[in-house]
Amino acid sequence: MEIRSRAIGANVYEATDGIDTIIYAPLKNLLAYKWHVLPSIQRNIIKAMRDKFPIPNNVLAPTVLELDMSHSCSLKCIYCSVNSNDLKDNDRSLKMNFPLAKKAIDLVMANSKKADEPFTIVFIGKGEPTLNWRVLVQCVEYIKTQQKNLSLDGKTVIVTNGFISEKKAMWLAKNISQIALSWDGDEESHNAQRPTVGNENSYSIVERTASILKEAGAYFEIRTTWTVLNINQMAKITKRFIEYRPFGLNYQPLLLLGRGSSLKDSKPAVDLFVNSFIESKLIAEKRKIPCEIFSHIVSI
Repeated sequence: MEIRSRAIGANVYEATDGIDTIIYAPLKNLLAYKWHVLPSIQRNIIKAMRDKFPIPNNVLAPTVLELDMSHSCSLKCIYCSVNSNDLKDNDRSLKMNFPLAKKAIDLVMANSKKADEPFTIVFIGKGEPTLNWRVLVQCVEYIKTQQKNLSLDGKTVIVTNGFISEKKAMWLAKNISQIALSWDGDEESHNAQRPTVGNENSYSIVERTASILKEAGAYFEIRTTWTVLNINQMAKITKRFIEYRPFGLNYQPLLLLGRGSSLKDSKPAVDLFVNSFIESKLIAEKRKIPCEIFSHIVSI
């Protein structure tokens, strides 16, 4: 059976299966059969009825913005949820441009000013946002200028794999409000799970980035994905992480998405993950460092 529907007035609709025809007006809480005689009078009666559910006047005015900076990545993590670097060539080349980013930044900051609320602008991507370095720097400098001009409270956030130069790591430490650094623990596990595009080791560079952030007093968190490769070392790795003085630890078990969808046997057992996490959380919180489970824990 095919049902066809069409609008016959403002928020008033007519639907028919070819035999019967009904009129429905959701904002008036009305559902009625169409009159076969004098249908125009019926429509006028419905039009005159007051809405029981008026349309809200509020308009979406976001004060949080995520900028998809780059679809290319310097790493080829075995569990990448978006299959970075497995994408088509034209997709890997996609990058945010400054004119587009500026429009979005202007909108969010204007909303922030009007609502008298702090803004949050996040630099993220299917790939590594620092690979679009020139635009990243342009955006951050523009945000700083506008924040001062508009007298706004707000912050910038970046999610990075940490496989960057010393100079760039120091720049992030000095210019980004909050940094999320992906780091999978001990050298063996990290290199196995987060190799470079050329299948080389990335641990030493990421550890160097963490050290720079620590010494510069940056506000950063460490994000870690746990698999059968590193789960038994969680407590030991946590003790090492807290020596870098992050503001928090963000842990999640392997997600069976993207490249990770073929790693079912690498996912840690639920009870092992939970017990390891509880132990690690106590270790971190003794140093007053929150240790949380990423929201995707529901996918265990």
